[in-house]
Amino acid sequence: MERAGLAQKVLVDRTQRRAYDRRLVQEEEAARAPAPARPIASRRDPGAPSPTLPAGEAPPMPVPPQGATGSWLAGVRRDRGMTLDDVSAITKVSVAYLAAIEAEAWDSLPEPVYVRGFVSTLARTLGLDADGVARSYLDLMRASRRGGR
Repeated sequence: MERAGLAQKVLVDRTQRRAYDRRLVQEEEAARAPAPARPIASRRDPGAPSPTLPAGEAPPMPVPPQGATGSWLAGVRRDRGMTLDDVSAITKVSVAYLAAIEAEAWDSLPEPVYVRGFVSTLARTLGLDADGVARSYLDLMRASRRGGR
């Protein structure tokens, strides 16, 4: 009976009713929010290095003097303990495109505007300077398509 009396007080008092309604809306929004993605590290062997990089701990690794080659990107990915499937799950870039980027399979890649986005996303995921890596990779891609490499 106490609960019924309390419910009546809340419904009759406008201030209490507004607070109650706000709380209900917040609870509904929280219930509708998607569950956070399970980190890749939780699916891996506990002894394996973590593929996730803590944000803001270290400055991004600079682009090497020879440029952001596909083999360099593949080496960084492997050094981070990540597979192409891991990177694809994080970036939502297909494994086929990631493999083509690493292999510098220019004919298998889409237009440069898309490649720039894919490479930037890959670089951010690997803790690299996204703009520098994308710029360097696209320079390499353009030179290779012109026959410069």
